[in-house]
Amino acid sequence: MNGKPDIVMKKPFLWCMLVLLVSPGAFGEEGAMLLGDLAAQKDAYEGKKITMPLKLKSIDNLFGKIYFYDRKNQDIVFDVAIQSGMEEYRTEMLNLREGLEYHVTFLFNGVGNIGIINGELIGFTPAILMKLPEGGEKTEKEQIK
Repeated sequence: MNGKPDIVMKKPFLWCMLVLLVSPGAFGEEGAMLLGDLAAQKDAYEGKKITMPLKLKSIDNLFGKIYFYDRKNQDIVFDVAIQSGMEEYRTEMLNLREGLEYHVTFLFNGVGNIGIINGELIGFTPAILMKLPEGGEKTEKEQIK
């Protein structure tokens, strides 16, 4: 073999990978609500529980703050100083990675004087876990194997 079949197989694979990386769906949900939309429609969402795809920006253990941002790079800050004493919270904090996308659930409390969104963090789940297929019920044949 002169190596030609190997190159022929690599080109379509590289094109497919390039298309997947450039496609809008590769970087999150295109139609998802943004933090700016919440601030603009604050009366409609005040006091409601909201789940949004956000990326982790940083964790400030000294002041007990956790920072997330949306796809337009608008930040939201949650005070987690009270929760830092809980054992399950500390376990979750060990698995956090900056830049990773999470489905963040929080209670929207309104917008402050300078436009900062006020909210109480309820929980967060890595977005990659939402993309995994669910197991469902196994049949008797599958359970025996």
